[in-house]
Parts: sequence; C-alpha cells; structure tokens
Amino acid sequence: MYLKDMVGKLAIRTAEAFNPEPFPPVHLNFGFPVFSPKPGSTRKYMDEPVKIINVKEDQVVIEEHGERKLLERRYIDNHWVDYDKFLHPEKEEQEKLEDMAKEIKAAAEPLRRFLEKYYDPTVEVVVDTGVVTVKRGEYMTIFQKEEVPEENE
Repeated sequence: MYLKDMVGKLAIRTAEAFNPEPFPPVHLNFGFPVFSPKPGSTRKYMDEPVKIINVKEDQVVIEEHGERKLLERRYIDNHWVDYDKFLHPEKEEQEKLEDMAKEIKAAAEPLRRFLEKYYDPTVEVVVDTGVVTVKRGEYMTIFQKEEVPEENE
C-alpha cells in the first residue's frame, strides 16, 4: 500500500527493507558462507506500528513513541499496511460488503423508478446484498446475480 494512502493512520511494515550496504558481513556456518544484514537494522518498523503524519514526494513524517521524525529513505517503499486492517481483516470484508450493497442499490434504483413510473406504482423493489426482489401484490420475481436472461429468446 502506498504511504500517501495511510496519512493519519497507524502503519506497520510487512517486509524487510533493502540493505544498501554493498558487502554485508559474512559468517561461516557449516562450511559455506551465509550472508546476513546487520541484526535488526532492516526489520525496523516490523514489530511496532508507527503513525504516518505526512507524505511529500520522497519525505515521510512519522510519529514513533510520541516523537515526530523523518522516515529513513530505505523504508520508503510499498511494504506498508494499515495496522488496524491488518489486525482486523473482518472489518475490511464488512466494508467491502457494505460498498457492494451500496453499488447494487444504486444500480437497482433506475429499475425501481422505471417500474413505478411505467409499469405499476404499487410495485415494490427490495434490494439486498446480491438480490433484487420485485413485488407486486401476490406476485414476486427474484433477480439474482447468477440468473442472466438470454438475449436470443
């Protein structure tokens, strides 16, 4: 996620930062070299969230432990997520469902107006998530996403 989209929110890193050192220290382990960055240097901001205060081009202001400071350039990348959405993904799913329901209602509104104006003013159109129900007295027709009328008939 882009840092500009998270201004005013708590954010946390999901991946280590690129280590700009050309030659990281070499440790011998079981006879073959293992390259590793300085301990803890690239994992910064992965354990505790920080608040993104402002973003201007290549400068990012964060608030960490109540203190505002500039984010180091090597941490300015797309490996940041909204901490609240990361902890509670069900809220994000609920928001997606609510947005989808709003879109369906907005799409069904012209149908409702058309049926009331040209067909019968006693027609009632009920929109639920993924289902549009048209009621007229004792008759009821249900239009669902899965049902697609064939145009060849």
